[in-house]
Amino acid sequence: MEGRRALGIKNPCVTQSPPNVFPFIEEPRDSGSKPGCIGVLFSRMKCLTFLRQLFQIQQHRNDRSFRLINKCQQIFADNGGLLLFGIILLATSCKERSSNEVKGVTSYDVQGVVQEVRPAEKSLVIQHREIPGYMSAMTMLFPVRHTNLLMGLAPGSEINFLLKVTPTEGWIDRITVTGMKAAEGKFTQLRAAPSGTNSAIKLDLIHALTSYKFTNEFGRPVLFSNYRGQALGLTFFFTSCPFPEFCPRLMRNFADASQILEKNPNSATNWHLFALTIDPEIDTPTVLKEYGKTYGYASNHWSFLTTDIQTLGEITRNFGFQMTREGKVINHSFYTAVINPEGDLRTFWRIGGNTSADLASQILEATRSQIH
Repeated sequence: MEGRRALGIKNPCVTQSPPNVFPFIEEPRDSGSKPGCIGVLFSRMKCLTFLRQLFQIQQHRNDRSFRLINKCQQIFADNGGLLLFGIILLATSCKERSSNEVKGVTSYDVQGVVQEVRPAEKSLVIQHREIPGYMSAMTMLFPVRHTNLLMGLAPGSEINFLLKVTPTEGWIDRITVTGMKAAEGKFTQLRAAPSGTNSAIKLDLIHALTSYKFTNEFGRPVLFSNYRGQALGLTFFFTSCPFPEFCPRLMRNFADASQILEKNPNSATNWHLFALTIDPEIDTPTVLKEYGKTYGYASNHWSFLTTDIQTLGEITRNFGFQMTREGKVINHSFYTAVINPEGDLRTFWRIGGNTSADLASQILEATRSQIH
């Protein structure tokens, strides 16, 4: 013991108690006595328990939490070997918090039946049941990040899968096969037409679209004949489509393509994008305007359109856009087109995913063809 004192090493079983920085934590001591080693350890463990609860409650490390940590560290410093023990527990607390919370990712357990397996595209077409609180039952294309998840799957495979969703993307993370049944109808193949080609299809779509009545997000009528001489982009969507890789992905493509074109010093200004809702009963002009704001749209180059159900049916059939309605549930495919300033169909995509760069490139080339 004398050797320990000579070296200046404090006995962890302290003989003098430091001040209690947390009044609601009572020091375990007998009346008139000083705390022993077990008593100090018990008190400090309660301090650590409080801090760990604090970390779980607070979303950010503010000044108050740092002050509390510093006070506890002073307590542990006055108790020699307990300092290291306290720091380890505090670090463990932070580690547990970071490992148990993945910010921005929501997971859903889903049941469904496989309609198509597409290893080359790292995706599955699944007829899934309702996802309570998120999505109605429908048939959709879901991406996977690892093709090994697709092994052993075939049309008709009954599966449980874990769907992970962030504000900007969604994917299947785990699949369990539970049975086998006949697939209920084959979903339309979604394949892209060759992009980057100038072999436009002579249809004069501007003339054809002018025969229909459209209303934009401001409640004003829109005539496509007013846009002759501009390169146009057209896609189909609806505002309540929940899956990030479907309609929200198409809107991000438009937003990104707009940014590319606006920032390009060589870009012309004779271009416009149109997003036509396939749910006109819900997507009123007011709804469309608010929805557009979430993507930072600029109305001088991007409009949201609605029309009546009959007109919508004719347009989607003419473009080959697949859409079925079962009550409030809308099942749909993809279709994004680029129309030349003369009205011809320049190119189109029947796929989702990030096509923003190709879209911007095609529109830019179309504007240049008008210039020359």
